[in-house]
Amino acid sequence: MIRNTHRPGRHLMRDDESGLVHYDDELVKRWDGLYVRRDQYETRHPQEFVKARNDPIQLREIRTDPLVARPTTAEATLIGTTSISTRTGPASHIFSPGIGDMVIGLNFIVR
Repeated sequence: MIRNTHRPGRHLMRDDESGLVHYDDELVKRWDGLYVRRDQYETRHPQEFVKARNDPIQLREIRTDPLVARPTTAEATLIGTTSISTRTGPASHIFSPGIGDMVIGLNFIVR
Protein backbone atom coordinates (compact mmCIF):
# COMPACT_ATOMS: atom_id res chain seq x y z
CA MET A 1 0.00 0.00 0.00
CA ILE A 2 1.47 3.35 -1.01
CA ARG A 3 0.89 6.06 1.58
CA ASN A 4 0.94 9.37 -0.25
CA THR A 5 -1.75 11.13 1.80
CA HIS A 6 -1.89 12.18 5.42
CA ARG A 7 -4.64 10.68 7.56
CA PRO A 8 -5.47 13.03 10.42
CA GLY A 9 -5.54 11.37 13.85
CA ARG A 10 -3.75 8.20 12.66
CA HIS A 11 -0.18 7.15 13.28
CA LEU A 12 2.04 4.50 11.73
CA MET A 13 2.75 1.20 13.48
CA ARG A 14 4.92 -1.78 12.60
CA ASP A 15 3.27 -5.16 12.02
CA ASP A 16 5.04 -7.54 14.44
CA GLU A 17 4.51 -10.55 12.20
CA SER A 18 5.58 -9.23 8.78
CA GLY A 19 7.61 -6.17 9.80
CA LEU A 20 5.69 -3.88 7.42
CA VAL A 21 4.41 -0.45 8.46
CA HIS A 22 0.64 0.22 8.49
CA TYR A 23 -1.72 2.79 10.00
CA ASP A 24 -2.92 2.00 13.51
CA ASP A 25 -6.54 1.36 12.45
CA GLU A 26 -5.36 -1.42 10.11
CA LEU A 27 -3.72 -3.36 12.95
CA VAL A 28 -5.23 -5.26 15.88
CA LYS A 29 -3.67 -6.66 19.02
CA ARG A 30 -3.64 -10.46 19.02
CA TRP A 31 -4.03 -12.64 22.16
CA ASP A 32 -0.24 -13.07 22.48
CA GLY A 33 0.35 -9.28 22.51
CA LEU A 34 1.54 -8.88 18.91
CA TYR A 35 0.07 -6.29 16.58
CA VAL A 36 -0.96 -7.81 13.24
CA ARG A 37 -3.10 -6.79 10.26
CA ARG A 38 -6.83 -7.43 10.55
CA ASP A 39 -6.78 -10.14 7.88
CA GLN A 40 -3.95 -11.95 9.72
CA TYR A 41 -5.74 -11.99 13.09
CA GLU A 42 -6.29 -15.40 14.67
CA THR A 43 -7.99 -16.33 17.91
CA ARG A 44 -6.74 -18.77 20.48
CA HIS A 45 -7.57 -22.41 20.00
CA PRO A 46 -10.64 -23.49 22.01
CA GLN A 47 -8.85 -26.60 23.31
CA GLU A 48 -6.53 -24.36 25.37
CA PHE A 49 -9.44 -23.60 27.69
CA VAL A 50 -10.60 -27.18 28.33
CA LYS A 51 -10.38 -28.14 32.00
CA ALA A 52 -10.36 -31.65 33.38
CA ARG A 53 -13.15 -32.78 35.65
CA ASN A 54 -12.79 -35.04 38.66
CA ASP A 55 -13.69 -38.69 38.31
CA PRO A 56 -16.90 -39.57 40.16
CA ILE A 57 -15.45 -42.88 41.40
CA GLN A 58 -11.83 -43.19 42.41
CA LEU A 59 -9.92 -46.37 41.61
CA ARG A 60 -8.56 -48.10 44.68
CA GLU A 61 -5.81 -50.60 43.84
CA ILE A 62 -3.93 -49.32 40.84
CA ARG A 63 -0.96 -51.40 39.72
CA THR A 64 0.82 -52.01 36.46
CA ASP A 65 1.12 -55.34 34.71
CA PRO A 66 4.47 -57.11 35.05
CA LEU A 67 6.86 -56.80 32.13
CA VAL A 68 6.70 -59.70 29.69
CA ALA A 69 9.57 -60.63 27.42
CA ARG A 70 8.86 -59.88 23.76
CA PRO A 71 8.87 -62.97 21.55
CA THR A 72 11.44 -63.00 18.78
CA THR A 73 9.46 -63.43 15.57
CA ALA A 74 12.06 -61.81 13.35
CA GLU A 75 14.77 -64.19 12.20
CA ALA A 76 17.84 -63.11 10.30
CA THR A 77 18.49 -64.74 6.94
CA LEU A 78 21.35 -64.21 4.55
CA ILE A 79 20.99 -62.62 1.13
CA GLY A 80 22.23 -65.08 -1.48
CA THR A 81 25.74 -66.35 -0.74
CA THR A 82 26.85 -63.13 0.97
CA SER A 83 27.29 -62.38 4.64
CA ILE A 84 24.64 -59.61 4.54
CA SER A 85 21.67 -60.47 6.73
CA THR A 86 18.08 -59.34 6.34
CA ARG A 87 15.21 -59.55 8.79
CA THR A 88 12.18 -61.69 8.12
CA GLY A 89 9.07 -61.44 10.20
CA PRO A 90 5.30 -61.06 10.16
CA ALA A 91 5.39 -58.11 7.72
CA SER A 92 8.24 -59.24 5.49
CA HIS A 93 5.76 -60.25 2.77
CA ILE A 94 5.14 -56.54 2.18
CA PHE A 95 8.72 -56.03 1.05
CA SER A 96 9.38 -59.28 -0.80
CA PRO A 97 9.25 -59.36 -3.78
CA GLY A 98 9.79 -55.63 -3.46
CA ILE A 99 9.46 -52.79 -5.85
CA GLY A 100 12.62 -52.30 -7.84
CA ASP A 101 14.42 -55.59 -7.23
CA MET A 102 18.02 -55.33 -8.39
CA VAL A 103 20.41 -58.14 -9.27
CA ILE A 104 24.13 -57.59 -8.70
CA GLY A 105 26.30 -60.36 -10.05
CA LEU A 106 24.96 -63.89 -10.23
CA ASN A 107 23.81 -64.73 -6.70
CA PHE A 108 23.29 -61.32 -5.09
CA ILE A 109 19.76 -59.79 -5.10
CA VAL A 110 18.93 -56.46 -3.42
CA ARG A 111 15.31 -55.80 -2.57
